[in-house]
Amino acid sequence: MVIEQPGGDDVAGNAGWLDVHTHFEVPSWEAAPRLEHMDRIGVTMQLLSNLSITDPAGARESNEFAASVVAEHPGRFGLLATLPLTDVDAALEEIAYAKRELGADGFATLGVVDGRYLGDPRFAPVWAELSRQRATVLVHPSPFSRPVLDLPTPLFEVGFDTARVVVDMLWHRTLDAAPDVRVVLPHAGGCFPALSGRVSMLAGEDWVDNTQQVTAAQIEQAASRFWYDTAMSGSLPSLSALLAVTSPDHVLYGSDYGAPCASEDVLQHNARLLRTSPLLSPAERDGLGRHGAELFPRAFARMQSPATVQG
Repeated sequence: MVIEQPGGDDVAGNAGWLDVHTHFEVPSWEAAPRLEHMDRIGVTMQLLSNLSITDPAGARESNEFAASVVAEHPGRFGLLATLPLTDVDAALEEIAYAKRELGADGFATLGVVDGRYLGDPRFAPVWAELSRQRATVLVHPSPFSRPVLDLPTPLFEVGFDTARVVVDMLWHRTLDAAPDVRVVLPHAGGCFPALSGRVSMLAGEDWVDNTQQVTAAQIEQAASRFWYDTAMSGSLPSLSALLAVTSPDHVLYGSDYGAPCASEDVLQHNARLLRTSPLLSPAERDGLGRHGAELFPRAFARMQSPATVQG
């Protein structure tokens, strides 16, 4: 499939972007194609996450492998350590190990694990520890969810999954109890930005189970507090909905590189849309790849240091 690209021929624009949303799996890892893609797009560093595993042993193996990649290419890759939330105690151990031994730049987890969304009280110790660490965590929709329609889950189900995760956290006041954790939502927040107005409008109705008394103002505040990446979301409808609930400085570049749905044509098309978007000023467009400095300072420092850039 070849997609007609908007704008000129220079998809890379100004180099130096940080890509906060990429995937990898240990058996199929190849650095060279990634580095070639990154150079074409104008990405200096990818943050690696592996969300195809959920068990503690697999998470540890994957995190250690990714840390070895970062050690080999410190200026080109960073680590978002996988949290095995199938076992809360193991997840707490992995947070400590990844920070202490692996130098993780942040964390990544699925939004629903064993049928429980992240607002479930069983995950409260994990949120508390992430907040204590002042950590950044990428909350990704589950690739294991069964589609409601007879269409592939990545086509649009992931967007609804993200909206469910966010509403579940709001209704459990998850982030109120973890004030210092920074949450990145992929795919421009999925369906949540477009649905947030409806949820705000109806939250106080007497037919809604709202024992936590979540208000419209709190929902709006939460929407502006999240950070959002732009994987598959450079189009006008996706960005318009997102920018209605947050400011451009909370929007990050994310590609979804490594996901089965992320072909090279699609990745380049999305990057061109972002670099030419009429919804953003030139400075805001360039900032998409640089706002991650606040969330991932150690990764950004490695990315900016000529002494460490390899590959």
